[in-house]
Amino acid sequence: MALSRRMIAVALLAALAGLTAARQKPERHYGCPPGKNACVYPIDATTLQCETIFDFQVALHVPENATVRKDWRREIDVQIKLPNGTQVLPEALFGKKPQMRMWKIQAFEDSADETPEGFDSYAITWRNVIFPQSVGKGPVVVTVKARKVVTQVKYEIRQPKKRRAKNVVLLIGDRHVPPHDGCRQTGLPWHVPGQIQ
Repeated sequence: MALSRRMIAVALLAALAGLTAARQKPERHYGCPPGKNACVYPIDATTLQCETIFDFQVALHVPENATVRKDWRREIDVQIKLPNGTQVLPEALFGKKPQMRMWKIQAFEDSADETPEGFDSYAITWRNVIFPQSVGKGPVVVTVKARKVVTQVKYEIRQPKKRRAKNVVLLIGDRHVPPHDGCRQTGLPWHVPGQIQ
């Protein structure tokens, strides 16, 4: 009888522990990939062309009032793996320092969610950057490590196509534009001002 009470108590504790674990939500903003705490822009599976200007951003979302280092930039490690296999930092690839900003957001799980979660957001943004042609074409993998969570996105880089211009300019005129018409009647060149009498 004591054994059955002990088994019931263990089963009850296990059920309570499972219920508590199920109620804990992951440390993430609902715009991030499932199970991740960082959003990377451009988003996963984007195709980019060399020499095309874009903004590259990594945003870390942590629950409101969570402990974050004062130097929060060090909590976000960003590595970019190029098509040739080399790993580079964004600063080295893009040749500029990022802009850093912070803000607070309220995240709703869905349209019926009446109790939004508060998040502190920390973003690192490289504005107006390009993948140079020296990168080559192929897959680029961005790996973000933030607060012990790894997020990866993949881009496909393509080379610009060489195209010949096929523009045709067609000018249609009926010679009745007033300055030209007056010049035609007097025989003077139309670009000499003040000589038409």
